Amino acid sequence: MPLNSYLGICAHAKINWCLAVTGRTANGYHLLDMLMQRVSICDTLYAAPAKGLCLRVLGQPIGGAQENNLVLRAALALHEYAPGAGARLTLTKRIPQGAGLGGGSSDAAAALKLLNRLWRLNLSRETLRSIALRLGADVPFFLDGFPARVQGIGEQLTPVPLPGDVPLVLVKDTPGLNTGLVYRRSDETPYPPIDVPGLLESLRGRQIREAACKADNALYPAAVSLSPRLDTIKRAVEASGALYTQMTGSGAVIYGVYSSDAQAGQAARKLRSMLPDAYISCARTIS
Repeated sequence: MPLNSYLGICAHAKINWCLAVTGRTANGYHLLDMLMQRVSICDTLYAAPAKGLCLRVLGQPIGGAQENNLVLRAALALHEYAPGAGARLTLTKRIPQGAGLGGGSSDAAAALKLLNRLWRLNLSRETLRSIALRLGADVPFFLDGFPARVQGIGEQLTPVPLPGDVPLVLVKDTPGLNTGLVYRRSDETPYPPIDVPGLLESLRGRQIREAACKADNALYPAAVSLSPRLDTIKRAVEASGALYTQMTGSGAVIYGVYSSDAQAGQAARKLRSMLPDAYISCARTIS
């Protein structure tokens, strides 16, 4: 591959249609049962051959030391199979951090796929999935990319027929929440049961109002106890005409589902006037 060549890939965000906690493993990890789907908002990652590894980040600010960035961690994980391989990586962030949209995990999965091609490793999907799970519970989902029921600690993925092109509005008007803290706080209260198969059936038929009656996010009460403004935002999204309103992941994005792009756009304009400092974006689901 010529030295001036490069490869690029989109790293899409995701939403959780539901998130149930079903137990704990012996070493303390939470067991989950979720319906997850990618959405149209994405980061972009480019890679070019280079000596050593370097990462440049543009766009949305990200916190933490660069060496902890999941893109670099993914690249270092592949060094086991390509000792001494290098790349110049450029990541453009559009997915906000601390949102529950899986931006970091999606970036990591994109790096695994991109560098597997750039370095001509030809690693199998099973090998990449094993590496992905070591990087984070959501990374295997993004590696495959199809709508999925995700169970266990993120390693059990079952493709499911969730509809694409569903109009959404995403709203984040609070600082990002610490995922570990949300889970620890959630352990203090009973988890609500969630009818995941029933929810899937309603979503498959685009029965959005019916789906809203079956869905829940077990982490929402804990997230609200840490950031009470989430409840205000959720009520605002509901009042904007959303058919279905949910927190994704461990927060802090609240999203609404709408019957048309026009209604989603109208809702976004209304919410921007109510929440002028918030991150607000229209999106669509990807099947």
